[in-house]
Order: sequence, then C-alpha cells, then structure tokens
Amino acid sequence: MEVATKVLHSMDEIEAEHVASDARIFPLERDLRWVVTRANIDGLWLLHVREFEARIRHVAMQPHRIQIYWELPWDDAHARPLTLRRCTRHHEDVWRTVGRTEWAAISLPLEEINTLSEVAGEDLSPPDVMQLVKPSVQRGDQFTALHREILTTAAGELEVQRALRMQMITRLIECMVTGDSRPPSLAFRARADIMRRFHRYIEDQGDRPLHVPELCQAIGVPERTLRYCCRQQLGMSPRAYLTLRRLTLVRRLLLREEVASVADAARQYGFWHMGRFAQAYRTQFGEMPSATIRASRSR
Repeated sequence: MEVATKVLHSMDEIEAEHVASDARIFPLERDLRWVVTRANIDGLWLLHVREFEARIRHVAMQPHRIQIYWELPWDDAHARPLTLRRCTRHHEDVWRTVGRTEWAAISLPLEEINTLSEVAGEDLSPPDVMQLVKPSVQRGDQFTALHREILTTAAGELEVQRALRMQMITRLIECMVTGDSRPPSLAFRARADIMRRFHRYIEDQGDRPLHVPELCQAIGVPERTLRYCCRQQLGMSPRAYLTLRRLTLVRRLLLREEVASVADAARQYGFWHMGRFAQAYRTQFGEMPSATIRASRSR
C-alpha cells in the first residue's frame, strides 16, 4: 500500500495530480494551495483533497476506471448527510469553488467493478447518467471513516492491506446498493451539457481569441441561455470567463518562464493594449505580470 501527502502550489502540479482524469485549473486568486493525500492499494485509489483558494476546474474522467467522489465539510464543521457522486464512464464537469473546499474520491479499474457486479448480483458499472447516491447515515459514516483511516495509516503487513482493501470495497458496494440513488435534476443536466460543449469548443480553438456570439452559434445555444448557464456554473458571464481563461494562460507562461517578455505572453493570447492587460491581470491575481516573473525566478 502506498500512502503519500503532497502540498501543491502550481497549476501544473495540481493538474498532474489528477491521475484518473484530465483537468484544467483556472485560479480565481493569486495563490493556490492544495493538500492532497492519496493511497493506492493494488489498484484501489483513495483520495482526499483540501483546497484553500477559489478556482474553476474542468475535469474529464478517464473511461477505464470508475470514479466516485463526494464533498466534505471543512474540518468536519457543519456535518451533513453524505452524497456520493457516481460518475459515468465519460464524465465531464466544470466546478467552481468560492473558498476553502474539502472533497474525497475513490476509484477502481473498470474490469474489477465488472467482476464485483457478477459476485454481488448487482449492476455496479458506471451509469449512463451521473447518479447522486445518498446512503443511510450509518453506512455513510462507516464508509467515510474507513476511507479516512486508510489514508492516515502507514503501510502494514500484506494481509492487513488486503483486508482493508476488501473492507473499503464492501463499504462502497453497501452504499451503492442500499442508498437512495437518483440523477441530478433535468435543469442541472441541461446546464452541464451546455457547459461541456462550451468548454470543448473553447479548448479546440487553441490560442485564438473568441467572442460570445461566435461561441453561441458554434454550440447552438442562445446568448441569454449561455449567460445563465455560466452564471450558475462559473459565477460569471461568458465574456468574463473567456478573459479569465486568457489571463490564466498568460500567467501559466510567465510562471513557466516560457516567453521572452510579458508583452510576448500577452500578445500570444490576444491582449494588444499592454496597459489594459496589466490592469486586468493585477485585478485578477493581485500582482503585476512583472511581479509574477520575478517570483517565478526566485523559486
């Protein structure tokens, strides 16, 4: 059993830590800090994450593993009933946080879950539509307590590891089979579908600056609808998100020191007026672009 905790501070580090999915991180503050604890017990992956700053994250799950995740109350404050999000094989979502956030996940190879389905006599394979599973309080507490115990336990004897692995899988199956399971509302699913198309189109266009009317035409959505979906999912207008995305991509270049100058980085992502760019960058990240370069070089 491998158990490790990392403290991550950069977009690149955080995205690379998403080993079961492809992720893009767009910070909403200057700093980023994630504390990530991960365990691997013979292909059973357990994850616990504490985020300290607001961000937007787009994630696309890998189809060869099942993924289940859940939100947790920060430092166990204001405990609420557990809701497991049981993902589809090709699950994508966009998730904005507004401050400190704590969440956890469990992942198994798809081949193993198919075998477990036969043994349990229940269909445990990824659903066609994401399911929100609400186990009983007792089963939910047992599940999260064991998950937490494994992540805080040093590797022991092989037989002990195997026993913990089987207990974790058993607790998961109990929650999935006996819990109240239903999909999110139709309205939520419709918004999520629009946001998937929105994000995919933007990513397919690479560095090219985009405008909202073009986006709406490309994904077949009225501008008013897209504005509503972005407000609900991202907390901002489509135009504001496009600007945030370009500013973040510039920041990524500056932190990596992959450009000769701030102006080169800004122009690469369609910022032609340096004064306005610098002001927008400072408003978003709390520092001038030149300060980002200096900080990167001092590390």
